[in-house]
Amino acid sequence: MKLLFESEFNLDTTSEETLCLIGEEGLDKDDYKYIQRVKQGVLSNLSSIDEAIAQSAIGWDIERMSKVDKSILRLAVYEMLHEEKIPVSVSVSEAVNMSRIYSTDESGAFINGILGAVSRKLDEK
Repeated sequence: MKLLFESEFNLDTTSEETLCLIGEEGLDKDDYKYIQRVKQGVLSNLSSIDEAIAQSAIGWDIERMSKVDKSILRLAVYEMLHEEKIPVSVSVSEAVNMSRIYSTDESGAFINGILGAVSRKLDEK
């Protein structure tokens, strides 16, 4: 989520530099590979992920969402669409938990509502 948040800004550091720093923090190889895969996956599928969010965020323009909430949503929607080994309920729960740590008091309900709508649309397919 932090790498996706970083990508919202033009910073002097690159995501690769940040990823290297994260790797130096003692993550095991599986976690490190997961982070690399998901970051690349989100950025490669950004338009379809944002479309899924926009279709489920009735009354909200994705460009007006906070960068933190948008990063959390993008991560969760990517997992829901592309990470078959991760149950949808786990992606939703983790996203809501992240919002409690990194965003506002209202963000948990906001994110839960959008991801619930995305989940229902996936079930319809």
